[in-house]
Amino acid sequence: MKRIPYGESPGGKTTEPFSDKLKNANQLIEYLESKGFKAAQTRLGEYVKFYEKFLADKCTKKEVQDNLLLIMREMDEWSWIYRGLKVKEPEGFLELLKEALGGPTFSKNESANTRARNIQLELRIGSYFLQSGFDINFAGLSDLVVDVAGHPVFVECKRLNSPKQVTKRAKEAASQLKARYKVSKRPAYGLVVLDVSRVIHPEQGIATGVNTLVARDGIRAQLVQFDREHDTSEIFAKDKKLISVWIQAIVPTAHLEENEPSTRFSSIHSIYAHEGQRRWHLFHKLKKAFEVV
Repeated sequence: MKRIPYGESPGGKTTEPFSDKLKNANQLIEYLESKGFKAAQTRLGEYVKFYEKFLADKCTKKEVQDNLLLIMREMDEWSWIYRGLKVKEPEGFLELLKEALGGPTFSKNESANTRARNIQLELRIGSYFLQSGFDINFAGLSDLVVDVAGHPVFVECKRLNSPKQVTKRAKEAASQLKARYKVSKRPAYGLVVLDVSRVIHPEQGIATGVNTLVARDGIRAQLVQFDREHDTSEIFAKDKKLISVWIQAIVPTAHLEENEPSTRFSSIHSIYAHEGQRRWHLFHKLKKAFEVV
């Protein structure tokens, strides 16, 4: 098994100013309203109102300190979802959008019901593939299915809320993929996504760094440490159709030497394919989706 980090350049983060973030948020709400959702009455509407207040310089120092970066992280994720949907609207996406709009304002306030943001993760992962030109489907048995060179790749997305969930959710993903392979009418493959944002940064905490490179390397080191402490290789080793386990995090980040904070996307891959195998070939076709921001 080979592990590959992504985001070697200073990329892997948002770069637009907050004035553009507000424009993006309003465009997203307009889009959702056109689909029949009362998006302005959901938590997205709260984010827009905060951006407007912040840009009008009407927020207290405490409001900025407590809310700005968390709202930025939430809206940046939704903006990424929207970028994919502007490329193509895949089958089954409307049902997922409806569910994803629920939930509390911040992920740190989630209780037992985490479904809204679990669905939000599925939509975000789908968006990476859409932005990279792949055809996907949300209406199948798996969380989503990606067509790669004519082969269905079943993607199981697991958002981990605590270290105690790692083994359990990994086993769930392995079992689900096994079931998907059995019913596929074509030779199929699998990809597992483990979002560990809340494990490495409980309550969606903020990362800091002197600059973008230091922040990137800090989050990367946390992902490597997570992979060492919660090795899932034994769970997935017997799956001869598994392409990769994609461990990722999305983290609001403050750069001490720079004026604009950002939302950073970092990931590492544990590749279960070997050179020369078809799934190795498919992994390298999928690579362009893994670095989309």
